Amino acid sequence: CRTQMAKLAAEPPRNGRPLHFYSEEDKTRSQAFRKIQKMPIHCAIIRVSPKIKLAKAREIAFRFVGQLAVDRTPQRILFEADESTIKNDRRWLSSEIPKGTGVEYQHLPKSGDPLLWIPDGIAWAVNRGGHWLEMVKPVITEEFKL
Repeated sequence: CRTQMAKLAAEPPRNGRPLHFYSEEDKTRSQAFRKIQKMPIHCAIIRVSPKIKLAKAREIAFRFVGQLAVDRTPQRILFEADESTIKNDRRWLSSEIPKGTGVEYQHLPKSGDPLLWIPDGIAWAVNRGGHWLEMVKPVITEEFKL
């Protein structure tokens, strides 16, 4: 999956620039979603009530990701780095994921790993709706409303 996304970014006119679905052309979005549809991935959508303020919603979502990680024991969880939130993100995750579980989590810049572009695209498509949502539905296997 990482290699496929990196190849897409390597094509002109991108020339290695990371994908950011908000600012991509529809042609690039469509290409990426066609690749994502064929990937062996499962996506869980986590929705926090829009009535909850953003900072609290982020905490609720991060704690829930930590709880899911304990149940599902992934090898590694990647998050796009936002310097203003990393300290709290790590605090919330460490409170939910006990030491010794083997679950590793890491914050990386968007350019740090092409795998980060996949959830960026899926989130964009879910929020945009319409045919974009239809393109990513094959990989969305769960939805949690918190």
